[in-house]
Formats: sequence, C-alpha cells, structure tokens
Amino acid sequence: VIVIHHVGQNCWIIFLILTSQHTVDIYTIGDVEQNRMHQLSKKIILTCEEVLTDFRPSICLRLQIPKTYKVDPALLAFTLSYSIHRHEPYLDLTFDQILQQKCVVLRSLIASHDKWFGRFHLKDTTDSSHPFIVYGENEQDDLDELIAAGWSVIDVLGDGNCGYYAFIIGLENYGNYSYSVRNRNPTYQPMSANLAWQDKILQLRRRMQQQSRLLLRTEYPVHGRNQRFWEYTWVFCGSEEDFDRLTEAFASDDIEDQDYFNGSYGIPQTEDESDEAKNLREFYHMDPTWAPHVFSFMFNMRVIVYTRQSSCNKNNRVTRMWSTTIFDYNSPVEERVVQHPHLHRITDSEFRRIPTVELLFICGVGKDHEQLIGHCQYLRRVVFADVPTFPDPSSKSLRQYLKPTKRKKKSTAGGKGRQPNKQPRQKVRRPAQAERSATTTSPTRVQIDLPSTPPAPQSPSTPPA
Repeated sequence: VIVIHHVGQNCWIIFLILTSQHTVDIYTIGDVEQNRMHQLSKKIILTCEEVLTDFRPSICLRLQIPKTYKVDPALLAFTLSYSIHRHEPYLDLTFDQILQQKCVVLRSLIASHDKWFGRFHLKDTTDSSHPFIVYGENEQDDLDELIAAGWSVIDVLGDGNCGYYAFIIGLENYGNYSYSVRNRNPTYQPMSANLAWQDKILQLRRRMQQQSRLLLRTEYPVHGRNQRFWEYTWVFCGSEEDFDRLTEAFASDDIEDQDYFNGSYGIPQTEDESDEAKNLREFYHMDPTWAPHVFSFMFNMRVIVYTRQSSCNKNNRVTRMWSTTIFDYNSPVEERVVQHPHLHRITDSEFRRIPTVELLFICGVGKDHEQLIGHCQYLRRVVFADVPTFPDPSSKSLRQYLKPTKRKKKSTAGGKGRQPNKQPRQKVRRPAQAERSATTTSPTRVQIDLPSTPPAPQSPSTPPA
C-alpha cells in the first residue's frame, strides 16, 4: 500500500506499507518536520491496526530529498510513487525522465483544460471542413509572445474576409454553428469555389450590416454620438455620410457574391496599385474598430481585439506597439469600448465569466518599409496562465544528486609539524540522523511511540486475583 500526503508548501511524504513484512518505509520530499512525520506515521500505523491483526511494523526512513532539488515537488512525489509501485530503481530517475512522465500524466489533463476554454479544437479540423483556415503560414509573423502567454494563433485566409472567418471560429468555440457549414463535403473545395461556405459568410456579413444600421439608429443616433470610444475609430468627428459608410462596408448589392472570395478584395493584384483601387479593395475588409462592437451586440458576447502595429525606421529597424480593445455590449455606454495601450490579457476566470471571442489584428509597416495589409486571426486559449518553466533537463540521476561530495584534505606538504600553540581538536558531537538535512539513501529506523494495547476486560464472575 502506498500513501501520498501533502504536508506543506513544496513538502510531500510517501508511506510504503508492506503488510506481509510488517514494515513501513518513509520517503520525504522537501523539509518535512520531524514531529509532523512522526504524527503521520503514528496515524498510519493505528489505521492499519484497525484492519490488520497483530500489525506492529518496523518503520524506516528510506529517502530524504531536499528542497534544493529543482523539480516540481508534486510531480516528483507522484513519479517517485509510481516507480516504487512498479519496483523500479527510483534512484536512477533523471530530471529528463521526470519531465517525460509529466507529459504522459498531463496529456489528458491538458485536453480537459482546453475544453474548459471552448469547443473548437484545431486538431478536429481539416481542409474540407474549414477551407478558410491556413496551417503554418503565420510563423513569419513572429507570434512567440502570444504563444508564450497561452494562446494558439489560428490563421485564416487573407482574401478580404479574414475577420468574418475569425468570428465564425469564435462562434463555433461556444457551440454556435448558425453560420457554419455542418454537412461538409468530404473533398476539399477552396473558398473561391465553395458555394456552401460562401453563402454562410455572406449571411454573416449582411446580418451584421443590419445590426450596424440598427445600432446607429437606436443606441447611437445622429445627435447622440458623443461617446468617447469614437476616438478609436476613423469616423471620429466625421459626417453623417462617414457613419453611413460604417454600415456600407459590411456588404454591397453592387458586388457579385463570388467577387468577395476570388481575391478581388484581398491582397493587391498588381504592385502599382492606385490609391483609389487600394481604398476600394480595403473598404470591404472588416473594420476592427466597429465590426467587433456590432458582433458583441448581435451575439451577446464580449470581443477583445489585440492589435499589433509595426513601424520601420530609416535604419530598417522594425518596432512593434501593442494595444488591446475590449468590446462589451453589456457595459455602461461609456465603458462599452475600453482600450489599453499594451497587451492586456484578461485572466482565465474572467474569460470564462462572459462568453468571449479574442482576435489578433496585425497592421502597419514591416521590414524594408513593406506596407502590411491589415490581417485578422483567431486566438484560442490553450494553457493555464503562469505555467512554471523548468531549467534545461539534466541527465544527472537522483542517486548522483544525493551522493555526498567528499571534501578534499588539506595538503601537509612542506614538513610542517603541529604548531606548539595550537589547541588540540575537540570532539564535536555529531547531530542525530533526524536532525541533519539527510540526503543519504541508507535506511534509518524511526522510533514511534504507540499506545499500549489495553488488557481484555474480565468477566464479572471471575473472582479478583
């Protein structure tokens, strides 16, 4: 029987109970106090005696691992217990092997954790199920900062519909498939030829257009657009025609349906594109300052847009600035749009409190003064925040780590004898085994004071002795 007990911060104690041999072996991790160890040992023995008759075991302290051993104590406790249970040479465990065990044990935990953040999983998608998802092409965007913060960045096509693709993934993450193709074709069809998905994207565009028109008529009428958040949009202090253009940008009856997906409004078709053609092409892209606002009202969800804007100086050095814009329909009017001038990642619990869609928007000027086309991607939370990191794995075994180092004797070369005035070395009492910070692996008997077994009660008819 193996009993694992957490006795304090970074401290664990393991009991190996061998009933047939009447022994209890103790393994400790961290600075476990002697009194605490004795209390738990006594409790273990008394509990066993309630089940087993004549169980009076000998107790040995088999192993003490100090807190200086830089491994997650909880992980070490369970890995050590697993090795003991399998009768494996646990002293030969290396740091690398312990981390490998963590990956095995946490595999199911990670999967369960990711489900905690939503239903959408990239591994469940294919080219035919989601033809607008792009795999592996955003590596050049240098998104390590987001990945380290706990996001998986899901890239989508940059054909002028990237924002709407990201919105659909966000809806699927919460089980809303109103704008998704459920009866998917088993064979791959690109978006330029996939009529089923084209119809869903256009439905979303036109439905958001209706919602935009409604908001500008009811929530933000002509003479009531004095909210501060308009400063974050291009229509700040604009005319009524400018506000109308916010709604017109979602869709147009003058555009053929296939033109939204054949590249006409995606990347430039020619290098010498005129400003007029550029403005027309980008006009029907999702507006990252208004479309999330509309989406929030339309689906009763919170939308967070993390914007990374790049700039390039004359020395071809690129600098990047982050900002975070939170759109929440359910907040007071002046707080429906809140902006932070940095990468502001809300906590996992806050993310779970309100259905939330998180987007990445990249824009600005890149290296060699290349104009970056505004591109939107979906951010999927995949890991806990503040996950501890470990130093580089070591091949040094636990046995080698616990092995005491021998001190080198000082050389007496030179013929120097005892100095006449030097006092003889006094004998110093060595502390007891339990008092030392033991790292040795030799077993040490532990004395536990147990209550004596009470005598059996005498029969009333038995005369006194």
